[in-house]
Parts: sequence; C-alpha cells; structure tokens
Amino acid sequence: MTLLESEIFNEGSSNSTPEQWKEFGLWAKFSKVPNFNKRFRLHCRHLWSNVIHAHKEAQKKIQGEYNISETFSRSSKNKLDKANEITKNVAIGNKFEGYYHVFEPQCFKNSFGETVVDFFVLRNVKVIEDSRMIVSQYYNHNLDNKKHQSKEFKKELVEHFGAFTGNNNEPYTTANTASSHNRDHLKCVQELIQGLQPLSDVVNGYIRDTYPALYIKMRKLDLGPNVPKSFGAFPTVAVNFNIISQFHRDLKDHRDSLCVVCPLGIFEGGQLVFPELKLIIHARQGQAIAFRSNILVHGNLPVIAGIRHSVVFFIHATSIKQNRKFGTLFNNTDPDHSDSEIDVGMNNNSKKLGASKKHTIQNKKYSKSSKSGLQSRKVKNSRRSYLGKYNCIINYL
Repeated sequence: MTLLESEIFNEGSSNSTPEQWKEFGLWAKFSKVPNFNKRFRLHCRHLWSNVIHAHKEAQKKIQGEYNISETFSRSSKNKLDKANEITKNVAIGNKFEGYYHVFEPQCFKNSFGETVVDFFVLRNVKVIEDSRMIVSQYYNHNLDNKKHQSKEFKKELVEHFGAFTGNNNEPYTTANTASSHNRDHLKCVQELIQGLQPLSDVVNGYIRDTYPALYIKMRKLDLGPNVPKSFGAFPTVAVNFNIISQFHRDLKDHRDSLCVVCPLGIFEGGQLVFPELKLIIHARQGQAIAFRSNILVHGNLPVIAGIRHSVVFFIHATSIKQNRKFGTLFNNTDPDHSDSEIDVGMNNNSKKLGASKKHTIQNKKYSKSSKSGLQSRKVKNSRRSYLGKYNCIINYL
C-alpha cells in the first residue's frame, strides 16, 4: 500500500527499491516478463486509471440526475405529479430500479458547486443517544397520559417547537411549545426542548463549519425581542414520533436554506428518498441529512422493524421577510429575490395547500382495504396528508 499510495495514487516518487517492486509483483502473481518492474508499475497505473475513469463516469451519471437549474424550473404541478407517482409506487410495492443507494456519508452538489443533499455524521455519540432517550421518554409519556397529548400528537404523531413568523411580520410561539392544550404538560415540553439543546448545538456546529455564509445569515434572523432562539440558528424544529413522511416538498420552508433531518432509534427501513434525483439515503442514528426541502420532492420508505423517531431542523419561509436581507444560500452578494418568489407562490396556492404542517404517516403494515384509498387520494404539496398503510420492495445495488 505504501508503494501504491506514493507512486500510483498520488503520482509521486518514493525511496522504494527495485527489489520491493519485484517482491510486490511476484506476490500479485504478475507474469514474469522482460522489464518486470517497469511493466508491473505500468500495469498498476493502468488499473488505477481505469478506476478513476469509472468513478468520474459514475459521478457524471449521478450529476446528470439533478441539475439544480432544472429542479428550480419545474412547476408545482410537475412536483405534485412526481410526489403522487412515487407515493403510489411505494404503496403498491414497486421496485426502485435505477436508484442510487447511499450508505456512506457524502455531499451531492450540482455543476455550480451548490449543495443539493448533504449526508453527514453527527460526531458525538453520547449526545445522539441522550437525544434518543429524551425523545423516547416524551413519546412514551404522551402515550401513557392522553390528557397530555396535543391535537398534532393525536392526529399525526408530530409536534413543532420554537417559533414561526406570521404574515403580519409578528413572531409567535408554536402551540406545542406553549402547551396551550394542557398547562400541566408544559413542564414535559420544557424538559424536551432543554434535552434537545446538545443535539441542536451539534447540528448548528456542522452548519457553521460547513456553510459559514448561510450560518451567519441564519444567526442574524430577527424574530423579535421576545422570541428565544431555542435551537441556535434554526427558529423551529419538528419532532416525528415513530412515524415516516409521505412524499412531498415543503413549499413553506425557506427556498434558500437547508432542512436538517436527524433520525433517532434502532430500526430497519425508513430510508429518505429523493425521486427527482433517484437517490435513496440509508441514514441511521448518529447521521443526518441536510437538503433543499423547498425544492426537492422527498419522503420515507416504510420502517420494517424497530422504532424510528426524527428531529427536523428548518426555517419557515415567513421567518425571512423581504426587508430582512438574506440573499441566496451560496452567494453572500447576490440580491435577495427569493422571498418575493416564495410569497407569490404561497399566495397563489394558499387555498389549495391550506396550513403547512410536517405531514407524516404512521408506521403500520399495508392492507388491501387501504390500497384503493391511497391511489385515489390527492397528494398535496405540504406536510399534512395522511398516506395510509403500505409495504414496499427495495432493489438494493
């Protein structure tokens, strides 16, 4: 390996001797030919050149699946059709042929160097496990105490914590944070939010180190004097309690920010899928996925074993107004044009979409009785619709 790394992989020179290359060549069972050492080194360089070429071709193929300009230009109807199509495919058990399965953390960018999906490691095992325990305790407590269950928990097993900003530019705390349905439950909420602070610090640290310009803009968001930023640069989190998301895109997440999903628990299945990119991300506890939630259609495959919670960090579009300069995600000097585009889109679709929620589906087995309902149900462009019960088959590479 020292010979290969120094003289082949890095195309450098080393203090190797002819005897070392001869010994290596004999060990590799290379044919005994004239100029044995020279021919063997050329053979190694040729093999490495083939590997590099294959890697570049694979990257080109992947890059070709998600040109960010093309993704931006797709209409809402096109994205709804895509979400509807992939939801039905999951429901009836179709295979995902041609999809790229991602098991190891990596960052996917377009030809302009813009991040589309960033699959990364959360490098604090204790913090992640503590977060799992905190969320599990809250989940089990709610199951055992029905009076403590909010409407969102009862209906969709999801709750939002932190703050939004309304259309009148005034911030407000989410109902789940205020625990307005049961004041006795407020202590449980406060313990959950406090328990999630270390996880929030880890996620914020990654965004700060990896996307410094974005992080500075997020930190400067003005939510008003009476709104604490409980989750660092992120105003809001959604906690999904042992449920998975149907396919959708988040129209009301900010267009030029990243949503970060942190799965918690020991489970099988639950992969995050981006059908427009033909990507299937196999994320486990201790890993996270940052992605453009406003642009990309995304959703989960079923959890087939275990319990899967998730904490989702995001920025609601209304948290960033036109008079609060934010700019683009990647260029700190570009004019801030994205907010007006979002406002127009929201106004045109508000009657169709209704209130935006982190819509989810319960982890249950698919039954024939629900299949027809699934196929006839309209998939909406927000996190709100109940998908139903289903199984699916995955074609692993």
